[in-house]
Amino acid sequence: MLLPTQILHSLLSIEKRTKQGINDGLIRFPVGIEETEDLIIDIEQAL
Repeated sequence: MLLPTQILHSLLSIEKRTKQGINDGLIRFPVGIEETEDLIIDIEQAL
């Protein structure tokens, strides 16, 4: 599994990521045009 720091923020130095609050514990929630209720249900199921 790739972490967001390895994909989205890989070009930033560790110092810059840390300054912006980006670390390996980051969880990314890509969302689009889904209904709010559907997103909440999906997140609750995942947790």
